[in-house]
Formats: sequence, structure tokens, C-alpha cells
Amino acid sequence: MRAIVLFVDPGGRADTNTEVTALAEHVTPHGSAVQLGDRVRTLRQQRDMSQAQLAGRDLSDSYISLIESGRRTPSPTVLGTLADRLDCSTDYLRRGIAETTLTDLNTRYSTARRALYAGHCEQALPELIDLVASHDLRTLPELHAEAVCTAALALESRGRFGEAITMLHRLPDVRVAEVDGTADSPSPGSAVLRPRPAQGQGSGPGTLSGSPPPQIGWERWATAQVALARCHRRGGHAQRAARTAQAAFTVAATAADQNDVRATEAAVQIGGGLAEAFSDAGELLLARQTCARLVRLAEHSGHPAARLLAYRHTVQVTEALGDLEEAAHWADRALQLLENDENLRAAIDLRTRCAALLLRVRPAQVERARDLLTQQLTRTALLGGTTQALADLAEAELLLDHPEQAAAHARTALQGADTDHPGGKADAPADDAHTPGRPETDRATAQALAVLADACARLGHPDEAITALVQRAELLEGHGPSRQAAQAWAQAAHLLDTRANHLSDHDQRRRARFYRRALAAIGVHPHD
Repeated sequence: MRAIVLFVDPGGRADTNTEVTALAEHVTPHGSAVQLGDRVRTLRQQRDMSQAQLAGRDLSDSYISLIESGRRTPSPTVLGTLADRLDCSTDYLRRGIAETTLTDLNTRYSTARRALYAGHCEQALPELIDLVASHDLRTLPELHAEAVCTAALALESRGRFGEAITMLHRLPDVRVAEVDGTADSPSPGSAVLRPRPAQGQGSGPGTLSGSPPPQIGWERWATAQVALARCHRRGGHAQRAARTAQAAFTVAATAADQNDVRATEAAVQIGGGLAEAFSDAGELLLARQTCARLVRLAEHSGHPAARLLAYRHTVQVTEALGDLEEAAHWADRALQLLENDENLRAAIDLRTRCAALLLRVRPAQVERARDLLTQQLTRTALLGGTTQALADLAEAELLLDHPEQAAAHARTALQGADTDHPGGKADAPADDAHTPGRPETDRATAQALAVLADACARLGHPDEAITALVQRAELLEGHGPSRQAAQAWAQAAHLLDTRANHLSDHDQRRRARFYRRALAAIGVHPHD
């Protein structure tokens, strides 16, 4: 089978920050047979042992010679035997670092990660960058990849999108597609990609064929691809984000077609982001086509987690496109899957979202939807992450024409969002008070602000409604051009119009500014 070797244009904001750009070299895998053999030979010579002495009675000196030259890789049993005779750990032979160093690296990374998710980004970021640059950490590919992804998230939360992209490019196999900037808007799986062999040819670092899994595994690779596309988008390059996601989706879908379950889950995860990117760009047909392919891939695999993820993305996209009946159909499918598979019981946010959607589209199921929402709020409180559940419940109360309860739930959700945010307002850059954090938290916050605005407008509190709409619009703008942000600005301007028979000069200037921001949110920049 012909290998697919692809690259991506890093793009994003030009950045000269030396602490990140100095890390741009490719990561090569450590712990190879040659390096292991070198460590065996060095330790043997330091201990003044011959190859025959190291071999003992159960191994041959010729086999030791093959190991030391890198032409044989010892089995775990043989590796343990060699470690005992050389008086070292098997981890040292495999990776070249001591147990104390390994423990120290794990402790430093765990501490930095906790600091990031506690909202102390400025404390966590220098430590994460230092860890990523560590030679010792690069001998531990899994921990190194996880630290790179976390450091990229920290950079993204600070609005340093170009540096986050540079950081993600440190991972092997992440630069998987070179985007042809002159291509027209592509259809899912179409040939907008321009295959090109990597430097040195073959499938070395920075390349990926369509069949083998990435060095860092499909799950982490997909997470990195989604983050890469998101940083392009938030950096103002929406088309590049969509094309980058499409390139990664093509690679994962090719492997998924060969019945690789992990690749299927990766394709569905990346494809969901691609469908949303198409939707935001106004490419509604492409968004629908992408969702249809996601569902086909997931259902062909038969894997419940992949199916659930595909249904989740299809619900989000079809709801955003205004096709609520189709969204309700896939929501019902997702609920059936959640009810029938005990392994998926933890997917609370999707259950509440689907219940809220059913409440809006199928009034006959109002009791079922309301029961699901109230039950899930309690379960979510036990597991953490109540922001989404409260936002959904607030929306349900609003749809039931209970604006007071809706406003109360929305306010509680917004209070919870401050603790869910890894780089909350207190930790935002001085020049950007609305830098977003984790996308799932921002989505719930934006939803709660929309409900609060609607509820306050119904209750006769237009000032609070306008404030909520402005906060929602600014939050959505932090993720790039958005029709939803434009709608929020326009709604804020409309509320100003309806608040009084005659607008003051100040309110007239505010209204004009809101309309200009609405146009800017969809890429139109009128002259003052």
C-alpha cells in the first residue's frame, strides 16, 4: 500500500520568542537498540567484565555482541538479567536515566500541570517549557508528548498561539499535511493535500504514513491535531485551521478504513473539529458531509466510544446549522447508547445536552428531558464540572418559560466557570482580559451567558442582559471570527434600541460600536 507522507505549514502568528522557537528541532526517538547496546557495553567495560562473563551460562557472548552493536534487541526477560548482572535498573538500560531522575521528572510535571489547571498559568508555563527542553524528559516519549501538549495548552490560554503551534510541532508525526493555500474550499477527503516526501525520505520524525499508528499513539496525536487547528483558528487563520484539520482527518480516516479502532476514534475526534470549522466558515454542506462520514466510520467500527463521539459532533453541528429535528434524532441515538452501555455512564455532559435539545424540539418528551437534566445535575456535582450541566438546566428552565429559575442557574454556572477555567480572568494577559481557556469551559460559559441575557430581558432587566451579551460576544471572539459573536453584538444593539424611546448620545455611540463589532465578527470591517 502506498504511504501517505504529508506536512503542514505551521503558520500562525510570527513569533521570535527564543524560549519556544529554540525548541523547534525535531524530536527523535530515544531508547533505540543502538543506544541500549551502547549503555550495556559502557557499563560492562566500567565493571571490567568480558562479554562471556556478562553472558554467563544462559546467554552466549556472540548474543551479547549483537546486543552491544545494536543488531539485536533483548527481550524483557533478558533485559532484566543484564540489569541484574550490571547492577543497574532496566529503566536505565532502556532509557538511560536513573530511577531518581524519573521520579523527579514525574513530580515536576504533575506539579506544573496542577498549577495550570488551578489557574496559575504564569507559574506553570516556565516549568513546562523547561521540562520540554530537558534531555532526560525526551528519553521518555510518552511523558514528553504529554508535557508538550500541556505546555501548548498553557501558551494557548495566554493567547500565544504562534508559540503554541511551534510547541506542538515538537511532537513526532504532528506535521502531517502541507496545505495548498491556493486550493478552493475542499470537500471531506478531497485532494487539497499536496503529498511531499520528508527530508531524508522515508517515514522518519515529522512524517506519518496512512497505516501505522503515530509514535505518540492515536489518542494523543488526535488531541494535538485538534489543538493545532484550534490555535490556527484563534490566531486568525480560519481557513488554515480547517485545512489543517482536514489533512489530519484524511490520515486518520485512511487508517480507520483498515479497521483500526484507535484510528477511528482519532478520525472522529478530528473530524468533529473539522465539521465545526466548516460550520463557522459558512461551509454548511461540507459540515454536513463531514458529520455523515464521521457517523459512517464510527458505526462501521461498532465501537461505542467512537459512535458516541460521532453522535456528539453531529448533534453540535446540526444544531448550529438550525436543523433541530435532525439534531434531536442524533441526540436520541446518543441517549439510547448512553442508556444501554454501562461503560459510557460518565458522559454526563452529552446526556444533559441531548436532553436540553429534546426539550426544545420535541415538547411531547418534556418530562423525559426534564428528568434527565435534574438527575444529571446531581451526578455531575459528584464528578465535578457542573458548569455545563447548570447551563443546560438553565436553558431548559428558559424553554419551560421559567426565566427566574433560568437566570439563577445561569449565574451559578458562571460562578463555577471561574473555577473550571485553567487560566481564568485573574490570570489573563494584561492586554487581553478575555483570553479563552479550555474550549469545553468556554462553550458552557457562552451558553450560560446567552440564557442569562434572554432571561434578564424577559424579566425586564435590559442592562444586565446587555452586559451578558457583551461578555458572550467577547468570549466567542477569542476563538476567532464567529457568527454567534456577531449575533450577540447585534442583540446587544437591539436591546439598546428597545430599552428607551430616545437614546442618549452615549447609548447611540454604544449601539454604533456594537453594530461595528457585529460586522467585524464575521470579517467585515466598515470604515468609521
